[in-house]
Amino acid sequence: MAKSKDKGKAKDAPKEKAKDKPKRDPKAEKAKAKAEKAKAKAREEEADDGDEGEYEEPPSKKPKNDVYVGLGAITLVAFIVAAVLFYLDGEAHKTPPPQANVTLNGIQLSGRAPQQAP
Repeated sequence: MAKSKDKGKAKDAPKEKAKDKPKRDPKAEKAKAKAEKAKAKAREEEADDGDEGEYEEPPSKKPKNDVYVGLGAITLVAFIVAAVLFYLDGEAHKTPPPQANVTLNGIQLSGRAPQQAP
């Protein structure tokens, strides 16, 4: 009879463990699985937004104007003034040269100055 008592206890033990387990709720499990799938899909879309291999610069502050910007402005003004002066100088040379009256060793030379070959 001792054997039958042991068998009875062995059969009762799994039943007691089953009572300790909470019952499964299929609706809650489905809702949880849906939520996990939605989170995974959102993470996947966030990771794969079509910008693979592209570098995005972080937003930065507007650079300050330093001494070099001032020097560049002064240089620009100097170039503009130089261009105007060169233009005016070139305009002055477009007029025909004046008549030359030269006396060389008692010989009077007059006429236009010889033109230089271009």
